[in-house]
Amino acid sequence: EELAPAELPTKSAFIFGHEEFGLSFDPAGYPDIRGLTIPQFGQIESLNVSVAASIVMYEYIRRRSRG
Repeated sequence: EELAPAELPTKSAFIFGHEEFGLSFDPAGYPDIRGLTIPQFGQIESLNVSVAASIVMYEYIRRRSRG
């Protein structure tokens, strides 16, 4: 699911996996966890995990600060 249209509930937690190995646990055991993607353009294949975290947290705060 892409980040932009995804619902981000007020009570949210974000889990970011290792850039090469992903998550250190099997998310199948946690049915409430949803995967989000950040669309990318050009020749970029992936984002650094700190950049991805910054984008997601910015979007979460942006939505919470709407009037």
